[in-house]
Amino acid sequence: MATNDELQVEIDALKSKLLDTSRVDALEQRLRALENAPKERVRDDRIPLLADQFTVKDVIFRPHARIAQTVAQAFDAGVVSVTMNVTTFDNNFMAEPQNDRLVCRTSGIYLVNGFMRFDHTAGTRADLYIYYNGSTPYFHCALGPALDIVNPSTMQCGGLVKLNIGNTLTLKVLRGGAGDTSVIEAAGHQTPFLEAFWVAPAPSGAVP
Repeated sequence: MATNDELQVEIDALKSKLLDTSRVDALEQRLRALENAPKERVRDDRIPLLADQFTVKDVIFRPHARIAQTVAQAFDAGVVSVTMNVTTFDNNFMAEPQNDRLVCRTSGIYLVNGFMRFDHTAGTRADLYIYYNGSTPYFHCALGPALDIVNPSTMQCGGLVKLNIGNTLTLKVLRGGAGDTSVIEAAGHQTPFLEAFWVAPAPSGAVP
């Protein structure tokens, strides 16, 4: 049977719990939280886009590829494809150097870049293009017919483009006359190349 002293200790303990303001405050906060109406859910139209066009894998391993030319090429007059014979890098099976092109395997917005380094015949014009699907010139730069051309000359073009699965990119040269020859160097950035880097999912309504 508990003594008077033991009973008094239990009574004091119960009083301290009842007078514990921190517990009262916590209960009040929980009641106030229940009184607040739940936040309205906001529709986000990007969610279906993310689910349809790319996965977590695409975010971590963003598709990218580069094909390059390591054997010098002589250019005749007219539109000529830049021959590509090596894959510098490719993490999404995009590179087709045997067909001188990159092929899109994951739809989205891509940053593309084409580069040429070659001996240019003075007095003639040269144009560098990145072709879309083999027949549509998309990005372009030109080297005019100056008589005081400094060789080797360089040209570079590119930008952002929407690509769907199966779309292709090709680097082409338009010559006003024959005579130019590509220049090959040991350093990768001095070798003619075509590259593409996946940037983001394509917005609805975006066109190439």
